[in-house]
Amino acid sequence: MTAARRVVVLDFDGTMTDAEKEGAPFFDGYVADLATLTGGAAADVRARAEALRDAMFANPTAYAAEMGRPPEKVAPAVVDPYLRMTPIARQLYDEHGVLRDAGDRDRVGTLLYNRHYLTTVEHPVFRKGAGDLLRALGRRTDLDVWVVTNSGTDHVASKIDRLDALEGGVAWLRPRVKGFAGKFKIDRAWPEAPPDLTLPGLPRPILRQRHHYHGILAGLCDGDFRRVTVIGDIFELDLSLPEAMGARVGLVKGPYTPAYELAYLRERGPRAAIFDELDAVMDFIDLPTDAAA
Repeated sequence: MTAARRVVVLDFDGTMTDAEKEGAPFFDGYVADLATLTGGAAADVRARAEALRDAMFANPTAYAAEMGRPPEKVAPAVVDPYLRMTPIARQLYDEHGVLRDAGDRDRVGTLLYNRHYLTTVEHPVFRKGAGDLLRALGRRTDLDVWVVTNSGTDHVASKIDRLDALEGGVAWLRPRVKGFAGKFKIDRAWPEAPPDLTLPGLPRPILRQRHHYHGILAGLCDGDFRRVTVIGDIFELDLSLPEAMGARVGLVKGPYTPAYELAYLRERGPRAAIFDELDAVMDFIDLPTDAAA
């Protein structure tokens, strides 16, 4: 019997792209819309948003991205420009006494995210080595490679088109994008969910009842997570669930990756890795199964 191919799952935004550089216009446009929504002076709202962002940098574990109805703390807010806007927007709504309903805030947040995410599609900024890694993966017939992303399928496919136009050799990945993965969706009623994860240095649990995300990954590997490697840039969103299910996980660091995430992954042995650059990712994917057990 032929052994099933190993499955490689890639996050995209922040993993293949530079979220800080790519997301700068996202912050600018989002804050401008918050001034309109709150009725505040544009300069004042901008200054307050920047102050809240700086407070996040100074005390990162005090802020979480809250999503869903009711809101759940699903990721560290500090890690990228997109997640930072969640607590910034909520605080500004509170201070100005607008959009008091949690459902309204959630819906408006989705609208604003989609509106300003388009700037990253029009002007993507790729990490060094992204094209090299994707071309190398495209040559590997022994690997079943997918992109699984919270972003829209067409949006990420468009970024792949732009990278292919710049460097070539990555168009093969375009039909292998699964968007709207809902990695932030928490299903408290999922009976087979792994338990919450408590980490030193983080004053809240990491919730791993990410049933929707699990369903996508399980469909790619027929439920056999031991043959899956997931590469992402945010442990809590991209990696915590698959790691709990037995997958190997690799974290691509950003400038604001939390120290508690790095400490946890360093304790996982050869089934986890931390990357400063993308050029070491293939070596981790190619670790023999027995070395990674």
